[in-house]
Amino acid sequence: QSFGIGPYGLELVSVVTSVGLTLWSLGSFVQRGRGLPAGPLGLLGLAEGLSYLAALGLLAAGASTVLKASKGFELPTLPSPSSLNLPKLPDFKVPDIKVPNFQAPDFKAPDFQAPDFKAPDIKVPDFKSPDFKLPDFKAPAFSMPDIKMPDIKMPDIKMP
Repeated sequence: QSFGIGPYGLELVSVVTSVGLTLWSLGSFVQRGRGLPAGPLGLLGLAEGLSYLAALGLLAAGASTVLKASKGFELPTLPSPSSLNLPKLPDFKVPDIKVPNFQAPDFKAPDFQAPDFKAPDIKVPDFKSPDFKLPDFKAPAFSMPDIKMPDIKMPDIKMP
């Protein structure tokens, strides 16, 4: 039996979601050096692990399909949209709704002035930092040795 898209394309959606989550995790691993974060209640980590199992299962199923086929590798054929037996959706008619005109009444907010408030003065104790002197450091003298490059003469090449 070859792969199919399933009823309403659910199998196709689950395969694309699992492979997409696996590729997202691998991309995160390559870029950041670790996979996806665990997420709330560890659900993203659980989904990541399950997507790896699903991708491994898809890889094994694809390999077994190729090995069983006598013709070699062949992509599965998808049914055309016209051959799918989907239920007919009912016709919807949006009702006409008339909204009455609404004029908000004029409203003047009362004048409000917050009372004057002065924060209390807080006296912070004086703090004297200890005197700290870095030790004197003198880097040792360094001189680059003189390097003489050897003279290399290119041989004369005569073109015929």
